[in-house]
Amino acid sequence: MMRLSESEKSVSFASGSSYNQSTRNILFISGTDKKAHWLFPTQAKLILAVEQLNEKIDDAKEKPTQALYFEYVDKDSNGDGTLSHLDQSNIALAKPDGSGFIDVLHGVDRVISYELLSEKEISIVYQVGKSIKNIRLSAISFAKESEQEIISIPD
Repeated sequence: MMRLSESEKSVSFASGSSYNQSTRNILFISGTDKKAHWLFPTQAKLILAVEQLNEKIDDAKEKPTQALYFEYVDKDSNGDGTLSHLDQSNIALAKPDGSGFIDVLHGVDRVISYELLSEKEISIVYQVGKSIKNIRLSAISFAKESEQEIISIPD
């Protein structure tokens, strides 16, 4: 898994680099024949997060990756003319080799947590507007198993 990042010259000081990087796509190379494929067909999206989901076991070792978690922005929802972490995001999952990519949530304001609960279940806690919700998904098919509002934030 290799990230395709765009660099912009920074006008402010930053530790370690004078460039800001934005991930625009991910290249997967898999199998013995080293076949390559892109996550997205174009570089028009902004990828905010890519994480490997795996179970943690008692002796502090982790099991192999069971799924990949993606948070990305594909439209300028706040109207400022750029894609950034300030826009609403989408959440997607894929198999460890990047295949089977599927969107599971759209229009998310903030992701609070996500984790592989077991070999069979993924949990994502997220916020849309004033509502904080929890969605549980199959770790095998990525199908929604349940979704509920945890709390509504008061005015």
